[in-house]
Amino acid sequence: MIAFAGLLDRLAFATDPSARIALLHQYLRNSPDPERGYAVGLLTGAIRVPSLRPGAIRSLAKQRLDPALFAWSYAFAGDLSETVALMWPPSRTNAPPPTLAEIVQTPAAALPALLPTWLDASEPDMRLALLKLATARSRPIVPATIVRSALAALGDVSVGSIEQVWHGRTAPYLDLFAWLDGTGPRPSPGGFQPFMLADIGEADTWPTERLWRGDRIRIADGKVFSRHADDISSAHPAWCIDGAVLDGIATGQPPCVRLFDMLFDGAEDLRGLGFLARRARLEAWFDRVHPAGMALSGPATPGHAGTIAKHPDSPYIAGRMHGLWVKRPYPLRTLAAVLLYAEPGLYTVGLRRQGALVPVGRATASIAAALDVWVRDNTVARFGPVREVAKTLIVSVSYESVQPAPRRKAGIVLEGARIVDVLARVEPDDLDGLPVGF
Repeated sequence: MIAFAGLLDRLAFATDPSARIALLHQYLRNSPDPERGYAVGLLTGAIRVPSLRPGAIRSLAKQRLDPALFAWSYAFAGDLSETVALMWPPSRTNAPPPTLAEIVQTPAAALPALLPTWLDASEPDMRLALLKLATARSRPIVPATIVRSALAALGDVSVGSIEQVWHGRTAPYLDLFAWLDGTGPRPSPGGFQPFMLADIGEADTWPTERLWRGDRIRIADGKVFSRHADDISSAHPAWCIDGAVLDGIATGQPPCVRLFDMLFDGAEDLRGLGFLARRARLEAWFDRVHPAGMALSGPATPGHAGTIAKHPDSPYIAGRMHGLWVKRPYPLRTLAAVLLYAEPGLYTVGLRRQGALVPVGRATASIAAALDVWVRDNTVARFGPVREVAKTLIVSVSYESVQPAPRRKAGIVLEGARIVDVLARVEPDDLDGLPVGF
């Protein structure tokens, strides 16, 4: 637990993905089993830990701390876990801090009685980690893509190899770590198969399809996986189809899956066939099954923006560096937006609608280091890993497209959004409304 608490502390100040991967790699290399396996589960949200509501933490704090001093300190710090971790009074005890195994195996009913004992046995950084875990409610602390990259570095294997065996494993991942340490066999693959990706280029004589805007998904034997190998089946139960492994894009509102490739038909592996042969099998399967909420991706005019061309005889090869699929992406557009919220690696931006600021999407950033400095100095509230900031910073946002989103307050969402600059001479009041065309 001591090493894990130190890892969380360092990760909180590491915004660059490569730095976070290096920190995780170092922790996984130096930590024993099963602690590192439980750490992976906690970081990715794969483990459901017992959780307490903030009110229970406040009640606990009032039992040990001066109520007035606690209230003043909480108002100043703005974060409940940090306030309690720093103010918790020292206690003379010989009890060691809990292990991660103890934490994840503790029944929910026992946590309120055990937490004060654990806090007594811990230093401030460990207390903060304990309180964060006790109130996280199984939210991911670190994106699974970062964790899988660190695991790949640990075993000197490709991220694709990790993604192939990631699903079907459960914490503490003993078989996975045995393979990465070279002391055990490679675990059997899960349902996920890595994606074949397109590079930017032109090939006007190849079969060409529309480059759909949306989220790449894999449908594999009753499960649905995201582009980053996360199991999203619970969010899309209608797409959980057995007997095939399919490749497609989830697009539109309500979302529809545009299918464009087939990797397995039943138990038959089609990945070695050419693209046109796989496409014929996909069309035959579609005519036979008539899956709900799905459609086939149709052809497009070669040479236009927003298209992808595929070599007619190309096998299905994971990754991008093969030259067999090439795309001509849509041109990027830009707009000025207000920064509303920030979390590790992502920033929520907003525009004005009827005089009010409304969120229009979450963006990555090419200027993350500068943004994070500003966020730390202008945070007005915290909600777990999310920081609400003062609505004063105007940023230039590039985006690929605008998608309708009826359930969102703005009614739309920006796809492929990325913050590329800060607009120092633009004031929030100058943003009169959503741009023309929204």
